[in-house]
Amino acid sequence: LRAVIDPATAPSPRGRAGRVGPRELRPGPLPIWPDEDPSRQWRLRPLGPDEGGGPGNRTALSVTLAAGAALPLILGRRGGTGQDFYPVLRPDEPYALSARLRGDRPGAARLRLGPPYDAGLESVPSDGIAALPFGRDWAQVETRFTLPSRDDGDGSAPVMLVLSAPADAALTVEIDDLRLRRAAAPWMGLAPEDLAKLRAFAPGTLRFHAMSKSRSSSYALETLLSEGGTEGKRSQRPGLPASLRLAGAVGAAPWLQIEPHFSDAEWLGLAEYLAAPFDPADPGARPWAALRAAQGREAPWTEAFDRIWLELGNETWNGLMAPWVFPAMPDAATGAQAEPGTVYGLFQKRVAGILRGSPWWGALEGRVGFVIGGWARFDY
Repeated sequence: LRAVIDPATAPSPRGRAGRVGPRELRPGPLPIWPDEDPSRQWRLRPLGPDEGGGPGNRTALSVTLAAGAALPLILGRRGGTGQDFYPVLRPDEPYALSARLRGDRPGAARLRLGPPYDAGLESVPSDGIAALPFGRDWAQVETRFTLPSRDDGDGSAPVMLVLSAPADAALTVEIDDLRLRRAAAPWMGLAPEDLAKLRAFAPGTLRFHAMSKSRSSSYALETLLSEGGTEGKRSQRPGLPASLRLAGAVGAAPWLQIEPHFSDAEWLGLAEYLAAPFDPADPGARPWAALRAAQGREAPWTEAFDRIWLELGNETWNGLMAPWVFPAMPDAATGAQAEPGTVYGLFQKRVAGILRGSPWWGALEGRVGFVIGGWARFDY
């Protein structure tokens, strides 16, 4: 662990405010700390108001490389057909790689998929499977590619976007909104065949679990509502916008698991995002409704669903989910001991009270249902 970490390098707004532990401050795609290698330095640079980017984007990754140095951004792992843990990439199916990027000199970021796909790339000048070219100005770039064959091995390999400086010059490159997906699937959405299966199954509810797994990385409301989703250790998970779109496409009621660490203002912001009308004449008056509109949904989400279920946390009795758990606590007024389940219930009542104080509660009332412990098999 580092004795001193610059909060500006943290991926989460709470981290940037210095409110999470050092071990959580390295974003998953980066293999090194910002000060670990003088030849490969990085930081999360705040974006200026005129630099564009998607709704809610606040920072871009800025990488400075010495001449000849390279830095891989690890997007995940993929495997061969001889294993069943990592996804297997499909041959003859288009994939899309996209990002906004710029550099202080022209260049290209190159995708690496590991053997057998990268064979010969080091000895033969090539862009490899796919490359994202960049110039000196911000530009949105997308490239599509298909794989020549299926990997029938039994191993796995990291999927990496490699930034590299030329042998004779240093390079600074900035990258934002990096995405790799099947071309037929929307970002953070299901592939068409999977969506068809889910529609045929016709579930009454869809419980969205990924948003309850940040543990001490502690996302903020702006992270939950971003199109990039919430961050895992090595991957991104769908956030609230993608989850609500999926529930709407399937025709199911969304069951939202959200960790119990929001401030009062953030719970009220969530209510606004779900229920407030968008006012194009004064978008600043309702910033969360304006964010929803910028993401393509002007009407409140409460108009899309008859019921929205809300569950606070995940396995809040389980110490493995710390710090978002509820231990037994004494009542400060009476000294009586409240059991863990009671503490959890009291906290949920408090959150429900905050939401009922929202000016948009009229649209939420009768649609929001509060779930106590969606997975509990004992007296908790």
